[in-house]
Amino acid sequence: MYGNYCIELANNGSFEELNKVLPQAYQFYLQLDSLPTYVNILFTLTNNLCNKNAYEKAEVYNDSLFNYISYMPDFAKEMLYSQKNRIELGKNNISEAILWKEKEIEIERSMGIKDKVYYLSALSELANLNSYNGDIDKALVIYQQVIDD
Repeated sequence: MYGNYCIELANNGSFEELNKVLPQAYQFYLQLDSLPTYVNILFTLTNNLCNKNAYEKAEVYNDSLFNYISYMPDFAKEMLYSQKNRIELGKNNISEAILWKEKEIEIERSMGIKDKVYYLSALSELANLNSYNGDIDKALVIYQQVIDD
């Protein structure tokens, strides 16, 4: 119910109204003991805004997800870090993008690398970011790790 409405508000650029509705959605899902549904709304909002290159707006909703990180399973934390990386990259803040990509990879490792293709892709992205940031030596080490893995 709230999810579709919130997404529609964001798609239409009605952020003032969205910011009024989100606390109501939070209370609704809290009463239903369904905070994961509310968290999913925030994830979807962030993703949709990133797809529209609205990184500043996406950052607001993505950063609010950190309030719920203690309730998130590792795979959701990994998604959170991945979105934060995407936002920082979209804002052309490469150093911050590198930090968030490293956290994403760290979570993937802690979960036991369930998807090898995803993991190697994330490592390659990290190497590319380091190369773009001018740290060629670190990029080469990471590329070698991709080859070895």
